[in-house]
Amino acid sequence: MKLNNIDFNKLSDDELKNLCLKYKLINPQKINLYKRNHLDKIIREFVLFKLKNYGKRRKEIIQFNNENKLSTP
Repeated sequence: MKLNNIDFNKLSDDELKNLCLKYKLINPQKINLYKRNHLDKIIREFVLFKLKNYGKRRKEIIQFNNENKLSTP
């Protein structure tokens, strides 16, 4: 997976673990139990969730701004 010129496939296992720890996606006490394919899945779900929510908020902000422009004299 590639996002903003970051290729997650090129990251090492430790870098993936640190990334998951940074965003609190995994339990730090069980960090050694996670395999690379599981970390990939967790990161993909997180990125998709963030992109979906960002899109919703952006549409709401644009809609709110358009409503305000219409109601001003």
